Amino acid sequence: MVACGGDDPEKSIESLDSWRSSVQMATTAVRLGWVTPRYAKQVRDRATAALNETREKGPKPRRPSEQQATDAAARRLHDALDSLTAEVVR
Repeated sequence: MVACGGDDPEKSIESLDSWRSSVQMATTAVRLGWVTPRYAKQVRDRATAALNETREKGPKPRRPSEQQATDAAARRLHDALDSLTAEVVR
């Protein structure tokens, strides 16, 4: 993911939001019984790895607004991951 973002914080934000969308779809799919909990856990694990990688190695925002946007995208993904985890644990 970081390789996709390079030095561009906007690319990292887009990647985090893309992962959030994937996690939300997996949450709905597991809730409806369309996918197995195992699949949902794989999505969760990959999205968590992407989130952690962005936090550890992502591009450093040049402006406070970029930092705020990156933090907001990370929170949105984290919240979506919490929802997916709740569905998988049921």
